[in-house]
Amino acid sequence: MEQFCNAQHIPEELIWDTATEVLPGGMAAVSIQDYRLFRVSTGLADLLGYAGPEEVLEASDAWLHGLVLSQDWECVLSTLERSIPLSGKARMECRLRGRDGQSVWVTLCAGLVRRVDIGVYLECFFLDLTDLRRVEAELTERCRILTEKTRRECMTGLLTKEAFREDVKSWLAEAGPSASYALLVIDLDDFKRINDRFGHNFGDRVLLAFSAMVTDCFGPGALCGRYGGDEF
Repeated sequence: MEQFCNAQHIPEELIWDTATEVLPGGMAAVSIQDYRLFRVSTGLADLLGYAGPEEVLEASDAWLHGLVLSQDWECVLSTLERSIPLSGKARMECRLRGRDGQSVWVTLCAGLVRRVDIGVYLECFFLDLTDLRRVEAELTERCRILTEKTRRECMTGLLTKEAFREDVKSWLAEAGPSASYALLVIDLDDFKRINDRFGHNFGDRVLLAFSAMVTDCFGPGALCGRYGGDEF
């Protein structure tokens, strides 16, 4: 840092207007009377895809609720009105309106600030959660895939006995007593003789072919499982 001891030698492109411009998000100054925006940072404009703060104010009509996605505004408003009078600060997650129509997930941290020229107002910091949400979605999908794999047999792809019983119980509970349904139990007669005569590899091929036949016949809406060695 010694090269910066003389401020006159620091390049202008390395100097930010305020420290808030360095945050992975942005800032907005909001009136506590009516939640009107009277200042937004360049960082917030960048986060939402706008050319500058003026475009953000114009697109939102200079209102905080114009920044927040309509589905999230009621939750944001209730959190602010509950927390600010008690502690002078609030924190929540919500979605903002991006310039391209896409929503942007952020952590909204708000606090009361006093300035001589303005008085008391609400300073809101928006921390970008886009990458975190993407990673969360990927992990959720991976967990779903892994969970589904544990519910199905490796060889046939049909539900295991335990998974089949769980799904049947869930279906019956949701369907109610007036629902119509059918339970078909299939046993491959003399399957042991196939294994004894042609070998287990051939027997596995028979199981695979029969499992595919069952799945095709009953369609994606049916619960198909392997209950035992040659029982379906």
